[in-house]
Amino acid sequence: PRTGMNVTLPGGLTEVSVNTNSVKTENIEHFGDGDPKQLFDGDTQHAKIGGTVVDGSFTLTFSLRSSATLTYYTFYTGNDTGSHPERNPIGWQLFGKVGEEYVLLSDVRENAVAYHGMEGVNATPYSYKIDHPTACKDYMIVFDTNQMFQLNEMVLYK
Repeated sequence: PRTGMNVTLPGGLTEVSVNTNSVKTENIEHFGDGDPKQLFDGDTQHAKIGGTVVDGSFTLTFSLRSSATLTYYTFYTGNDTGSHPERNPIGWQLFGKVGEEYVLLSDVRENAVAYHGMEGVNATPYSYKIDHPTACKDYMIVFDTNQMFQLNEMVLYK
Protein backbone atom coordinates (compact mmCIF):
# COMPACT_ATOMS: atom_id res chain seq x y z
CA PRO A 1 0.00 0.00 0.00
CA ARG A 2 1.06 3.56 -0.61
CA THR A 3 2.10 5.54 2.42
CA GLY A 4 0.49 8.86 3.22
CA MET A 5 -2.60 8.41 1.12
CA ASN A 6 -5.58 10.65 1.84
CA VAL A 7 -6.83 9.87 5.37
CA THR A 8 -9.76 10.93 7.52
CA LEU A 9 -8.61 13.37 10.18
CA PRO A 10 -9.27 12.24 13.76
CA GLY A 11 -11.20 14.47 16.14
CA GLY A 12 -9.47 16.69 18.66
CA LEU A 13 -6.79 18.14 16.37
CA THR A 14 -5.72 21.76 16.71
CA GLU A 15 -4.68 23.89 13.71
CA VAL A 16 -1.17 25.31 13.89
CA SER A 17 -0.35 28.71 12.38
CA VAL A 18 2.61 29.55 10.18
CA ASN A 19 4.66 32.73 10.26
CA THR A 20 3.86 33.69 6.66
CA ASN A 21 6.92 35.97 6.48
CA SER A 22 9.04 32.80 6.76
CA VAL A 23 7.58 31.08 3.67
CA LYS A 24 10.20 30.61 0.94
CA THR A 25 10.60 28.49 -2.17
CA GLU A 26 13.53 27.33 -4.32
CA ASN A 27 13.55 26.05 -7.91
CA ILE A 28 10.14 27.40 -8.87
CA GLU A 29 9.24 30.52 -10.87
CA HIS A 30 5.88 31.78 -9.64
CA PHE A 31 3.19 32.82 -12.08
CA GLY A 32 0.20 35.13 -11.75
CA ASP A 33 -1.07 35.31 -8.20
CA GLY A 34 1.02 32.31 -7.10
CA ASP A 35 2.61 33.90 -4.02
CA PRO A 36 3.85 31.05 -1.76
CA LYS A 37 2.57 32.88 1.35
CA GLN A 38 -0.97 32.25 0.08
CA LEU A 39 -0.54 28.56 0.81
CA PHE A 40 -1.19 29.41 4.49
CA ASP A 41 -3.79 32.21 4.26
CA GLY A 42 -6.87 30.14 5.15
CA ASP A 43 -8.60 30.63 1.78
CA THR A 44 -9.26 27.16 0.34
CA GLN A 45 -11.16 28.39 -2.73
CA HIS A 46 -9.21 31.22 -4.34
CA ALA A 47 -5.67 31.60 -3.06
CA LYS A 48 -2.95 29.47 -4.61
CA ILE A 49 0.71 28.79 -4.85
CA GLY A 50 1.73 28.06 -8.40
CA GLY A 51 4.52 28.24 -10.86
CA THR A 52 6.90 26.61 -13.27
CA VAL A 53 9.35 24.15 -11.75
CA VAL A 54 12.98 24.38 -12.79
CA ASP A 55 14.13 20.74 -12.50
CA GLY A 56 11.25 18.40 -11.59
CA SER A 57 11.26 19.20 -7.89
CA PHE A 58 11.19 22.29 -5.74
CA THR A 59 11.55 23.15 -2.07
CA LEU A 60 9.13 24.98 0.24
CA THR A 61 10.33 26.08 3.68
CA PHE A 62 8.29 27.67 6.47
CA SER A 63 8.38 28.31 10.21
CA LEU A 64 5.62 27.94 12.75
CA ARG A 65 4.90 30.79 15.14
CA SER A 66 6.12 28.46 17.91
CA SER A 67 7.53 24.92 17.99
CA ALA A 68 4.93 22.16 17.69
CA THR A 69 4.71 18.44 17.04
CA LEU A 70 2.67 18.25 13.86
CA THR A 71 0.68 15.03 13.45
CA TYR A 72 -1.39 15.65 10.28
CA TYR A 73 -1.63 18.13 7.42
CA THR A 74 -4.06 18.81 4.60
CA PHE A 75 -3.38 20.08 1.08
CA TYR A 76 -6.16 21.60 -1.05
CA THR A 77 -5.80 21.13 -4.79
CA GLY A 78 -5.67 24.20 -7.02
CA ASN A 79 -8.75 26.13 -8.06
CA ASP A 80 -8.43 24.97 -11.69
CA THR A 81 -7.19 21.43 -11.05
CA GLY A 82 -10.17 20.00 -12.93
CA SER A 83 -8.82 21.44 -16.17
CA HIS A 84 -5.11 21.12 -15.20
CA PRO A 85 -4.64 17.97 -13.05
CA GLU A 86 -1.00 17.75 -14.16
CA ARG A 87 -0.26 20.68 -11.83
CA ASN A 88 -0.86 18.53 -8.72
CA PRO A 89 2.26 17.35 -6.89
CA ILE A 90 3.17 13.74 -7.67
CA GLY A 91 4.99 13.09 -4.41
CA TRP A 92 6.84 14.87 -1.62
CA GLN A 93 8.92 14.55 1.50
CA LEU A 94 8.24 16.54 4.68
CA PHE A 95 11.20 17.41 6.92
CA GLY A 96 11.44 19.11 10.30
CA LYS A 97 14.53 20.94 11.55
CA VAL A 98 16.07 19.40 14.66
CA GLY A 99 19.09 21.36 15.81
CA GLU A 100 20.85 22.39 12.62
CA GLU A 101 19.67 19.49 10.45
CA TYR A 102 16.43 18.61 8.70
CA VAL A 103 15.11 15.12 9.53
CA LEU A 104 12.59 13.20 7.44
CA LEU A 105 9.12 13.18 9.03
CA SER A 106 7.05 11.78 6.13
CA ASP A 107 7.73 10.41 2.68
CA VAL A 108 4.61 10.53 0.51
CA ARG A 109 5.96 8.57 -2.39
CA GLU A 110 5.67 4.89 -3.29
CA ASN A 111 8.88 2.92 -2.85
CA ALA A 112 10.84 6.18 -3.23
CA VAL A 113 9.24 6.69 -6.66
CA ALA A 114 6.85 9.62 -6.98
CA TYR A 115 3.20 8.86 -7.62
CA HIS A 116 0.18 10.98 -8.46
CA GLY A 117 -1.91 10.81 -5.27
CA MET A 118 -4.39 13.64 -5.91
CA GLU A 119 -7.31 13.63 -8.31
CA GLY A 120 -8.07 16.35 -10.83
CA VAL A 121 -10.81 18.03 -8.78
CA ASN A 122 -10.81 21.74 -7.87
CA ALA A 123 -10.10 22.89 -4.29
CA THR A 124 -10.33 19.37 -2.84
CA PRO A 125 -8.72 18.51 0.53
CA TYR A 126 -6.27 15.61 0.87
CA SER A 127 -5.06 14.85 4.39
CA TYR A 128 -1.92 12.99 5.41
CA LYS A 129 -0.61 11.58 8.68
CA ILE A 130 2.96 12.47 9.63
CA ASP A 131 4.90 9.22 10.00
CA HIS A 132 7.43 10.47 12.56
CA PRO A 133 5.96 13.42 14.53
CA THR A 134 8.79 15.50 16.03
CA ALA A 135 8.68 18.86 17.81
CA CYS A 136 10.01 21.45 15.36
CA LYS A 137 9.57 25.10 14.51
CA ASP A 138 11.08 25.00 11.00
CA TYR A 139 9.83 22.71 8.24
CA MET A 140 10.75 21.91 4.64
CA ILE A 141 8.83 20.09 1.91
CA VAL A 142 10.53 18.82 -1.24
CA PHE A 143 7.86 18.39 -3.92
CA ASP A 144 8.26 16.08 -6.92
CA THR A 145 6.16 17.51 -9.69
CA ASN A 146 5.66 18.06 -13.37
CA GLN A 147 6.83 21.28 -15.02
CA MET A 148 3.82 23.21 -13.67
CA PHE A 149 2.69 23.19 -10.04
CA GLN A 150 -0.32 24.48 -8.13
CA LEU A 151 -1.95 24.06 -4.71
CA ASN A 152 -4.59 26.17 -2.95
CA GLU A 153 -3.84 25.75 0.72
CA MET A 154 -1.98 23.80 3.39
CA VAL A 155 -3.42 23.32 6.87
CA LEU A 156 -1.23 21.97 9.68
CA TYR A 157 -2.47 20.12 12.77
CA LYS A 158 -1.11 19.01 16.12
